[in-house]
Amino acid sequence: NRISDELYKKLRPTGSQPARLYGLTKIHKPNIPIRPVVSMSGSAYHKIAKKVSKWLSVVEECNINTSTKSIVEKIADIELPEGHELVSFDVCSLYTNVPVQEAIT
Repeated sequence: NRISDELYKKLRPTGSQPARLYGLTKIHKPNIPIRPVVSMSGSAYHKIAKKVSKWLSVVEECNINTSTKSIVEKIADIELPEGHELVSFDVCSLYTNVPVQEAIT
């Protein structure tokens, strides 16, 4: 239940640049909300983030589809039991406890 010394030395945080927070605007939505994104690139934890991402990429449940076509292809052959429906959700407020004004300034 622990990583090897070799892996620790490869992943150990170095540098002092913090992760960057920026926003992507959702121009297709009313009032043009902003989706917060945390970029680990160049931060002290960049190497760890890349390794964890690689580990999770082999787990099917952790793979995220960003293409509508890919999602449609995956669900095309799903047969739902009678009385069941397939639904999707658009999360509009994932970080409700983050004070927006404080995060922006």
